[in-house]
Amino acid sequence: MCKTGTFLWGLAAGMVAGAMLEIIILPRPRPRRTAVGKAMQEINGVGNCDIAYCDGTALYGIDKTVLPSEATPACRIDLASGQLDRFTMLPSELMLGCYDDGLLTVHYVTDAPLPKNGEEYAAAVQSATLEFDCWDPRTGTRTKLAERPYNPTDARFSGYDGTANGKLYFVDYLPQSDGTDIKLSLTVVDPAMGTEEKMWDTWPDEHFGLSIGQRILPVHGDQSTRWLGMCYSNSGTNREIPYFMDLETGEIKEVTQKREGLSYDRRVTVLAQTNDGRWLIETAADEQRSCLGMALITPEQLLAGSTDWQEITMWQG
Repeated sequence: MCKTGTFLWGLAAGMVAGAMLEIIILPRPRPRRTAVGKAMQEINGVGNCDIAYCDGTALYGIDKTVLPSEATPACRIDLASGQLDRFTMLPSELMLGCYDDGLLTVHYVTDAPLPKNGEEYAAAVQSATLEFDCWDPRTGTRTKLAERPYNPTDARFSGYDGTANGKLYFVDYLPQSDGTDIKLSLTVVDPAMGTEEKMWDTWPDEHFGLSIGQRILPVHGDQSTRWLGMCYSNSGTNREIPYFMDLETGEIKEVTQKREGLSYDRRVTVLAQTNDGRWLIETAADEQRSCLGMALITPEQLLAGSTDWQEITMWQG
Protein backbone atom coordinates (compact mmCIF):
# COMPACT_ATOMS: atom_id res chain seq x y z
CA MET A 1 0.00 0.00 0.00
CA CYS A 2 1.40 3.36 -1.03
CA LYS A 3 1.84 6.28 1.29
CA THR A 4 0.40 9.47 -0.16
CA GLY A 5 2.12 12.69 0.75
CA THR A 6 2.84 16.07 -0.70
CA PHE A 7 6.30 16.70 -2.00
CA LEU A 8 6.98 20.42 -2.27
CA TRP A 9 9.32 21.12 -5.11
CA GLY A 10 11.68 24.00 -4.39
CA LEU A 11 10.82 27.29 -6.02
CA ALA A 12 13.81 27.07 -8.33
CA ALA A 13 12.98 23.51 -9.36
CA GLY A 14 9.42 24.46 -10.20
CA MET A 15 10.47 27.48 -12.18
CA VAL A 16 13.09 25.50 -14.06
CA ALA A 17 10.58 22.78 -14.85
CA GLY A 18 8.14 25.35 -16.17
CA ALA A 19 10.80 27.03 -18.24
CA MET A 20 12.01 23.75 -19.71
CA LEU A 21 8.45 22.68 -20.59
CA GLU A 22 7.86 25.93 -22.41
CA ILE A 23 11.13 25.53 -24.30
CA ILE A 24 9.77 22.27 -25.64
CA ILE A 25 6.17 23.18 -26.44
CA LEU A 26 5.94 26.90 -27.13
CA PRO A 27 6.32 28.00 -30.77
CA ARG A 28 7.82 31.36 -29.75
CA PRO A 29 8.99 33.06 -26.55
CA ARG A 30 6.40 34.51 -24.23
CA PRO A 31 7.25 37.60 -22.16
CA ARG A 32 8.24 36.81 -18.58
CA ARG A 33 9.27 38.95 -15.62
CA THR A 34 11.06 36.27 -13.64
CA ALA A 35 14.76 35.52 -13.86
CA VAL A 36 14.06 32.02 -15.10
CA GLY A 37 11.60 33.42 -17.62
CA LYS A 38 14.41 35.62 -18.88
CA ALA A 39 16.60 32.54 -19.14
CA MET A 40 13.86 30.83 -21.12
CA GLN A 41 13.77 33.62 -23.67
CA GLU A 42 17.54 33.62 -23.95
CA ILE A 43 17.54 29.84 -24.49
CA ASN A 44 15.19 30.28 -27.41
CA GLY A 45 17.72 32.64 -28.94
CA VAL A 46 20.88 30.54 -28.76
CA GLY A 47 20.43 29.10 -32.23
CA ASN A 48 21.96 25.66 -32.63
CA CYS A 49 23.03 25.32 -29.00
CA ASP A 50 21.54 22.04 -27.73
CA ILE A 51 20.67 22.47 -24.03
CA ALA A 52 21.49 19.11 -22.50
CA TYR A 53 22.85 19.38 -18.94
CA CYS A 54 22.10 21.00 -15.60
CA ASP A 55 24.30 21.15 -12.49
CA GLY A 56 21.63 22.63 -10.22
CA THR A 57 22.69 26.23 -10.80
CA ALA A 58 22.93 26.49 -14.58
CA LEU A 59 21.98 24.91 -17.89
CA TYR A 60 24.67 23.94 -20.39
CA GLY A 61 24.49 23.37 -24.11
CA ILE A 62 26.70 22.74 -27.12
CA ASP A 63 26.42 23.47 -30.84
CA LYS A 64 26.47 20.08 -32.54
CA THR A 65 26.31 21.44 -36.08
CA VAL A 66 29.97 22.44 -36.37
CA LEU A 67 32.67 20.15 -37.73
CA PRO A 68 34.39 18.08 -35.01
CA SER A 69 37.76 19.50 -36.12
CA GLU A 70 36.64 23.03 -35.23
CA ALA A 71 36.37 24.76 -31.87
CA THR A 72 32.85 24.10 -30.60
CA PRO A 73 30.55 26.97 -29.52
CA ALA A 74 28.72 26.32 -26.25
CA CYS A 75 26.64 28.22 -23.71
CA ARG A 76 25.77 28.45 -20.03
CA ILE A 77 22.52 29.90 -18.66
CA ASP A 78 22.50 30.89 -14.99
CA LEU A 79 19.22 29.77 -13.40
CA ALA A 80 19.25 32.49 -10.72
CA SER A 81 19.96 35.52 -12.92
CA GLY A 82 19.03 34.29 -16.38
CA GLN A 83 22.42 35.44 -17.67
CA LEU A 84 23.54 33.76 -20.88
CA ASP A 85 27.28 33.20 -21.27
CA ARG A 86 28.81 31.90 -24.47
CA PHE A 87 32.14 30.11 -24.59
CA THR A 88 34.19 27.96 -26.91
CA MET A 89 35.32 24.41 -26.32
CA LEU A 90 38.36 22.69 -27.78
CA PRO A 91 38.21 21.15 -31.26
CA SER A 92 36.51 17.71 -31.08
CA GLU A 93 35.48 18.37 -27.44
CA LEU A 94 32.09 17.09 -26.27
CA MET A 95 30.16 17.40 -23.01
CA LEU A 96 29.51 14.12 -21.23
CA GLY A 97 27.85 15.45 -18.10
CA CYS A 98 28.47 17.46 -14.95
CA TYR A 99 31.36 16.69 -12.65
CA ASP A 100 32.15 18.38 -9.32
CA ASP A 101 32.21 22.14 -10.00
CA GLY A 102 32.51 21.83 -13.77
CA LEU A 103 31.68 19.83 -16.86
CA LEU A 104 32.91 16.38 -17.75
CA THR A 105 34.26 16.59 -21.30
CA VAL A 106 36.23 14.46 -23.75
CA HIS A 107 38.45 15.47 -26.68
CA TYR A 108 41.07 13.99 -28.95
CA VAL A 109 44.72 14.71 -28.24
CA THR A 110 46.87 14.67 -31.39
CA ASP A 111 50.34 15.83 -32.41
CA ALA A 112 48.91 18.04 -35.17
CA PRO A 113 45.64 19.95 -35.62
CA LEU A 114 42.80 17.74 -36.81
CA PRO A 115 42.06 18.09 -40.55
CA LYS A 116 38.63 19.22 -41.75
CA ASN A 117 38.40 16.65 -44.55
CA GLY A 118 36.30 13.72 -43.38
CA GLU A 119 38.58 10.90 -44.55
CA GLU A 120 41.71 12.65 -43.34
CA TYR A 121 40.02 13.35 -39.99
CA ALA A 122 39.04 9.69 -39.58
CA ALA A 123 42.61 8.63 -40.30
CA ALA A 124 44.15 11.21 -37.96
CA VAL A 125 42.11 10.26 -34.89
CA GLN A 126 43.22 6.62 -35.10
CA SER A 127 46.58 7.64 -33.65
CA ALA A 128 45.02 9.97 -31.07
CA THR A 129 44.35 9.51 -27.40
CA LEU A 130 41.14 10.60 -25.70
CA GLU A 131 41.42 12.93 -22.73
CA PHE A 132 38.62 13.21 -20.17
CA ASP A 133 38.61 16.50 -18.27
CA CYS A 134 36.74 18.39 -15.60
CA TRP A 135 36.41 21.84 -17.11
CA ASP A 136 34.86 24.95 -15.55
CA PRO A 137 33.84 27.33 -18.37
CA ARG A 138 33.43 30.18 -15.88
CA THR A 139 37.09 30.20 -14.89
CA GLY A 140 38.72 28.23 -17.68
CA THR A 141 40.11 25.76 -15.14
CA ARG A 142 40.74 22.35 -16.71
CA THR A 143 41.72 19.24 -14.75
CA LYS A 144 42.65 16.02 -16.52
CA LEU A 145 40.73 13.06 -15.10
CA ALA A 146 41.65 10.18 -17.38
CA GLU A 147 43.31 9.32 -20.67
CA ARG A 148 42.33 6.44 -22.89
CA PRO A 149 43.72 5.06 -26.17
CA TYR A 150 41.75 5.35 -29.39
CA ASN A 151 39.34 2.41 -29.62
CA PRO A 152 37.89 1.58 -33.07
CA THR A 153 34.87 -0.11 -31.48
CA ASP A 154 33.99 3.18 -29.74
CA ALA A 155 36.00 5.82 -31.56
CA ARG A 156 34.41 8.83 -29.87
CA PHE A 157 34.34 7.75 -26.22
CA SER A 158 36.79 4.82 -25.93
CA GLY A 159 34.31 2.75 -23.95
CA TYR A 160 33.27 5.47 -21.47
CA ASP A 161 30.01 4.32 -19.90
CA GLY A 162 29.33 6.66 -16.98
CA THR A 163 30.50 8.26 -13.74
CA ALA A 164 29.58 7.46 -10.14
CA ASN A 165 31.13 8.74 -6.89
CA GLY A 166 33.67 10.69 -8.93
CA LYS A 167 34.93 7.52 -10.64
CA LEU A 168 34.85 7.01 -14.40
CA TYR A 169 33.75 3.63 -15.77
CA PHE A 170 35.02 2.24 -19.09
CA VAL A 171 33.91 -0.88 -20.97
CA ASP A 172 36.51 -2.76 -23.01
CA TYR A 173 35.25 -4.41 -26.20
CA LEU A 174 36.60 -7.07 -28.54
CA PRO A 175 35.46 -6.62 -32.17
CA GLN A 176 34.20 -9.73 -33.99
CA SER A 177 34.40 -10.65 -37.66
CA ASP A 178 30.61 -10.35 -38.04
CA GLY A 179 30.69 -6.68 -36.99
CA THR A 180 29.50 -7.25 -33.43
CA ASP A 181 31.49 -6.64 -30.25
CA ILE A 182 32.01 -8.71 -27.13
CA LYS A 183 32.28 -6.99 -23.77
CA LEU A 184 35.50 -7.91 -22.07
CA SER A 185 36.24 -6.03 -18.85
CA LEU A 186 34.96 -3.09 -16.85
CA THR A 187 37.69 -0.60 -15.88
CA VAL A 188 37.29 1.98 -13.11
CA VAL A 189 39.38 5.16 -13.06
CA ASP A 190 39.52 7.07 -9.77
CA PRO A 191 41.01 10.54 -10.49
CA ALA A 192 41.13 11.46 -6.78
CA MET A 193 43.33 8.47 -5.96
CA GLY A 194 45.14 8.38 -9.30
CA THR A 195 44.25 4.71 -9.76
CA GLU A 196 42.94 2.57 -12.60
CA GLU A 197 41.75 -0.98 -11.98
CA LYS A 198 39.57 -3.62 -13.53
CA MET A 199 36.31 -4.13 -11.70
CA TRP A 200 35.42 -7.17 -13.81
CA ASP A 201 37.60 -9.25 -16.10
CA THR A 202 34.41 -10.56 -17.72
CA TRP A 203 30.83 -9.31 -17.47
CA PRO A 204 28.33 -11.38 -15.44
CA ASP A 205 26.12 -11.44 -18.55
CA GLU A 206 26.65 -10.13 -22.08
CA HIS A 207 23.27 -8.38 -21.98
CA PHE A 208 24.22 -6.26 -18.96
CA GLY A 209 25.32 -2.65 -19.35
CA LEU A 210 25.80 0.31 -17.07
CA SER A 211 22.98 2.84 -16.67
CA ILE A 212 24.31 5.94 -14.96
CA GLY A 213 22.44 9.24 -15.36
CA GLN A 214 24.64 12.27 -16.00
CA ARG A 215 22.40 15.00 -17.37
CA ILE A 216 21.27 16.55 -14.11
CA LEU A 217 23.31 17.03 -10.96
CA PRO A 218 23.38 16.55 -8.08
CA VAL A 219 22.10 13.09 -9.04
CA HIS A 220 23.07 11.79 -5.60
CA GLY A 221 22.34 14.84 -3.48
CA ASP A 222 25.05 15.74 -0.98
CA GLN A 223 26.30 12.20 -0.56
CA SER A 224 27.90 9.41 -2.57
CA THR A 225 25.99 6.31 -3.53
CA ARG A 226 26.69 2.64 -2.84
CA TRP A 227 24.55 1.58 -5.81
CA LEU A 228 25.75 1.37 -9.41
CA GLY A 229 22.95 1.54 -11.97
CA MET A 230 22.81 -1.25 -14.54
CA CYS A 231 20.45 -2.37 -17.29
CA TYR A 232 19.72 -5.77 -18.81
CA SER A 233 18.90 -5.26 -22.46
CA ASN A 234 17.87 -7.97 -24.90
CA SER A 235 17.08 -6.83 -28.44
CA GLY A 236 15.44 -10.17 -29.14
CA THR A 237 12.73 -9.57 -26.55
CA ASN A 238 12.84 -5.74 -26.63
CA ARG A 239 13.13 -5.69 -22.86
CA GLU A 240 15.16 -3.34 -20.71
CA ILE A 241 15.27 -4.33 -17.07
CA PRO A 242 16.96 -2.08 -14.48
CA TYR A 243 19.37 -3.57 -11.96
CA PHE A 244 21.63 -2.11 -9.29
CA MET A 245 24.93 -3.42 -8.04
CA ASP A 246 25.82 -2.96 -4.39
CA LEU A 247 29.34 -1.51 -4.52
CA GLU A 248 29.98 -2.74 -0.97
CA THR A 249 29.03 -6.37 -1.52
CA GLY A 250 29.11 -6.81 -5.30
CA GLU A 251 25.56 -8.19 -5.26
CA ILE A 252 23.38 -7.36 -8.28
CA LYS A 253 19.68 -6.81 -7.61
CA GLU A 254 16.78 -6.49 -10.04
CA VAL A 255 14.12 -3.76 -9.89
CA THR A 256 10.90 -5.81 -10.10
CA GLN A 257 8.21 -3.14 -9.66
CA LYS A 258 6.44 -2.18 -12.88
CA ARG A 259 5.51 1.32 -13.98
CA GLU A 260 1.74 1.86 -14.04
CA GLY A 261 -0.16 2.96 -17.14
CA LEU A 262 1.75 0.88 -19.68
CA SER A 263 0.50 -2.12 -21.64
CA TYR A 264 4.02 -3.57 -21.78
CA ASP A 265 6.63 -4.42 -19.15
CA ARG A 266 8.64 -1.35 -18.12
CA ARG A 267 10.01 -1.16 -14.62
CA VAL A 268 10.11 1.70 -12.13
CA THR A 269 12.97 4.04 -13.04
CA VAL A 270 15.35 5.69 -10.58
CA LEU A 271 15.86 9.38 -11.43
CA ALA A 272 17.97 10.78 -8.58
CA GLN A 273 18.93 10.48 -4.93
CA THR A 274 17.86 13.05 -2.35
CA ASN A 275 20.00 14.42 0.46
CA ASP A 276 18.35 12.07 2.96
CA GLY A 277 19.38 9.05 0.89
CA ARG A 278 16.01 8.22 -0.67
CA TRP A 279 15.57 7.66 -4.39
CA LEU A 280 13.32 9.74 -6.61
CA ILE A 281 11.60 7.25 -8.91
CA GLU A 282 9.20 7.32 -11.85
CA THR A 283 6.22 5.11 -11.04
CA ALA A 284 3.78 5.76 -13.90
CA ALA A 285 3.88 6.71 -17.57
CA ASP A 286 1.68 6.79 -20.66
CA GLU A 287 2.20 4.84 -23.86
CA GLN A 288 4.45 7.62 -25.19
CA ARG A 289 6.70 7.10 -22.12
CA SER A 290 5.77 10.51 -20.67
CA CYS A 291 6.13 10.57 -16.90
CA LEU A 292 2.80 10.56 -15.02
CA GLY A 293 3.90 9.72 -11.49
CA MET A 294 6.88 10.05 -9.15
CA ALA A 295 7.63 8.89 -5.63
CA LEU A 296 10.33 8.66 -2.95
CA ILE A 297 11.64 5.41 -1.47
CA THR A 298 14.84 4.13 0.12
CA PRO A 299 17.13 2.03 -2.08
CA GLU A 300 16.83 -0.90 0.29
CA GLN A 301 13.02 -0.86 0.08
CA LEU A 302 12.94 -0.57 -3.70
CA LEU A 303 15.45 -3.38 -4.25
CA ALA A 304 13.51 -5.58 -1.81
CA GLY A 305 10.46 -5.26 -4.08
CA SER A 306 8.46 -2.85 -1.91
CA THR A 307 5.86 -0.42 -3.27
CA ASP A 308 5.52 1.31 0.09
CA TRP A 309 6.77 4.58 -1.32
CA GLN A 310 5.78 8.21 -0.73
CA GLU A 311 3.92 9.48 -3.77
CA ILE A 312 4.68 12.95 -5.07
CA THR A 313 1.93 15.36 -6.01
CA MET A 314 2.79 16.20 -9.61
CA TRP A 315 3.02 19.82 -10.72
CA GLN A 316 0.01 20.67 -12.90
CA GLY A 317 1.33 23.92 -14.36
